[in-house]
Amino acid sequence: MNDSRYITYNSILLLAIFPLSLVGYYLAVNNEAMFVLYEWILAILVVSLLFLSFVGMVNIKTKQKWIMAAFLAFTIQFSALCLFLGPFTFYSAYYVYYGLAFVSLAIYLLTIRKVDRMRYIPISFTFLTTITILYMMVTQSLWGASF
Repeated sequence: MNDSRYITYNSILLLAIFPLSLVGYYLAVNNEAMFVLYEWILAILVVSLLFLSFVGMVNIKTKQKWIMAAFLAFTIQFSALCLFLGPFTFYSAYYVYYGLAFVSLAIYLLTIRKVDRMRYIPISFTFLTTITILYMMVTQSLWGASF
């Protein structure tokens, strides 16, 4: 498989999260007993992204391997966010997420410096990571506050 195929497949799998989330919202509102189906499909999708990113990073020999490293870092950071929002809503999980997010940001900045093409991918990941860090900071500041 050539370099661009790995990047294309990862992009498609990552973009599949949006329609899957709409289905998850529908199931959470209208058929809560089936919400577990959404959770399992999302878990399979994230594991597939992790696997494909890692395999692509190992197999690609050009500078585009940094794009795959950015995909891998974003997927790990996204899984930490999903775990925090799901079953592991503990206060200490904030710091785990912050650590993973800052490591991911460092990988994105390295990727932007190293690659010549497709810089929009790590730039997009940087933007999304910044948004989620701000979200986590707001939820952390509201932790335990009663209005």
